[in-house]
Amino acid sequence: MDDSLFDALCQSVREAGAMRRGEKQASRETTAYAQDAKATSKLGTTGKESGTPPLKKL
Repeated sequence: MDDSLFDALCQSVREAGAMRRGEKQASRETTAYAQDAKATSKLGTTGKESGTPPLKKL
């Protein structure tokens, strides 16, 4: 692995650890929604549109 790529990876891991410990705020937040595949294909909606509650905030 290239040294610059490895350094970037190490920095990213350090930042992730700081976020997990609550020392640093994440720059963005993603929400994953549970979906019923059959209902989604019938209705053509996403989980957010169908009112399905989020599974977990990432």
